[in-house]
Amino acid sequence: MVECIGLLAIVGGEELAPHIPEIMNILLATLQDPQTPPAKRDAALVTLGQVCGNTAYVIEPLVDHPELFSIFARMLKTDTTADTRREVLRVLGTLGAVDPYVRRKVNKTIS
Repeated sequence: MVECIGLLAIVGGEELAPHIPEIMNILLATLQDPQTPPAKRDAALVTLGQVCGNTAYVIEPLVDHPELFSIFARMLKTDTTADTRREVLRVLGTLGAVDPYVRRKVNKTIS
């Protein structure tokens, strides 16, 4: 199912934008769940990159969902496959750079 969302984002592009909140909830739940099989987690990671890249939803995911940084950091530290680490870096590149001042401001409001 997760892979279908990514393919739909490639085809539908910005028409998928109104559904991004629901899609992000599904993807974040999949990425955060420790019981998720690695293949499904990798599919969610690829889908996240496809959705964000094809709907122009960049930078905002890191502001709207600050837990993404910790998810990506955990994946870079714990995943043993080079392909997964490479995909994490690719998704981070797709999401773009976040101003450190804005990131600190968002983290302070969450704490």
